[in-house]
Amino acid sequence: MRLLSDALDQPMIMAEARRLMRLRLMVNEPARLHVLHEQMAAHLMALRAIQAQQEAAVDNTITSAFQTSKMRPMGAQSETHYTDTKNNLSLRKVVSVAACSRNRIETMRREPLDHPGESSRLGRESALRGFKGTAQFYLGICAALREICPTATPSAEQLIDAAEYLSGQIGVSYHAWGQGCSVLGRLQAAIAVIIMASRLERQAVIHARDVYFRALVERGAQNALFLDRSLYALRDVRNREEASGLMSAVVAAGDQRLHSHRVGL
Repeated sequence: MRLLSDALDQPMIMAEARRLMRLRLMVNEPARLHVLHEQMAAHLMALRAIQAQQEAAVDNTITSAFQTSKMRPMGAQSETHYTDTKNNLSLRKVVSVAACSRNRIETMRREPLDHPGESSRLGRESALRGFKGTAQFYLGICAALREICPTATPSAEQLIDAAEYLSGQIGVSYHAWGQGCSVLGRLQAAIAVIIMASRLERQAVIHARDVYFRALVERGAQNALFLDRSLYALRDVRNREEASGLMSAVVAAGDQRLHSHRVGL
């Protein structure tokens, strides 16, 4: 559903699919699950119908397009046609792929490591740099994650699944999410999404969020991504928010006691 919605540019259907998935996380009754499955299947059929219409429109455009009439062979009596233009491929300037290109991420991921015996992911230093964060920590810094997780104490896999749903809500495409999982691993890709969502909740401005996530993935491929720094910063922000909330509660309680004392007098 998510892949087709991204490809066909159908945000309304994607929003409805996300709503059904959130309901799916909170439902265990077979009858209710069957109803949700039927609704999702109906949306999938609608997407496939839109896809068929678009493909048919493309086919009609190609067949009805102006076709160039057959031309006579170039040159008299079909001899070889010569020009003064040099066609030396060695003289052509080759422009390297831009750093922000999608293909560059996959290229860097396949680069040989210093220790060939290790796997591609284990051979690179973790972007977390040893940061130890529990599920409660990630739920504490990201309110949107708490709404998606099925329990108050989610497992690592449940946290990753919730982050995958969250990535679609904050504007990360399915293709970018897949690249992040391939390059960073599912856990670190999920944490990168949680960090983005936490910053957005605190009124941070992130332009072109899909491009921003791809930039994080590219930095991870270059071993230049430091997720621990963002997590430490978010932990400090959460501590300040909790301290501020506690102080506000204490002040409110004091005002209430003072008001009660005055009324008693």
